[in-house]
Amino acid sequence: MCHAPKKNKSKSDIIPTITTPDRSLEDVLYGDLGDEYRVESDELLEERFKSLMEQLENLKKTNHHVAELLSEAETTNGRLTTQNSLLKDEIRRLEREEKREAELSNEKNMEYLKNVFVQFLKPESVPAERDQLVVVIQRVLHLSPKEVEILKAASAHMATAQSGSWSSYFSGWSAGS
Repeated sequence: MCHAPKKNKSKSDIIPTITTPDRSLEDVLYGDLGDEYRVESDELLEERFKSLMEQLENLKKTNHHVAELLSEAETTNGRLTTQNSLLKDEIRRLEREEKREAELSNEKNMEYLKNVFVQFLKPESVPAERDQLVVVIQRVLHLSPKEVEILKAASAHMATAQSGSWSSYFSGWSAGS
């Protein structure tokens, strides 16, 4: 038979460890019960309830005020975004104007531009040639995209009006324009 060797027990194994309770027996029996066991009177509960209701009302007012501030900030942000867009458009327009003035200050460029316009307005010009001339006019005069669209529309109108007489050039124009 095989016997496991006997292990010598030390004093710490034999004596149980003593833990100190959170509260003594006297405190439990005769003393203060602590906050968690305290029963509040109806008056204290009512005062606490009133205090909490006041805090709730104050928080509601604060929340409403913050919501108003947020709405105001969003409105301001929208207005500033619109202003930013308008100012950028104005800057682009002024830059095009400066470039146009620089281009047109040269007499040779002015002569070139005159020839391009004459070629553009010739009745015998074909639509593909006019489309190429729109690109040239755009580059020389630094036109905006909207102005380029107007020229392209005029070129398309001229192409459809080519088959008619001179009066067909003015058919798209109304007396109010």
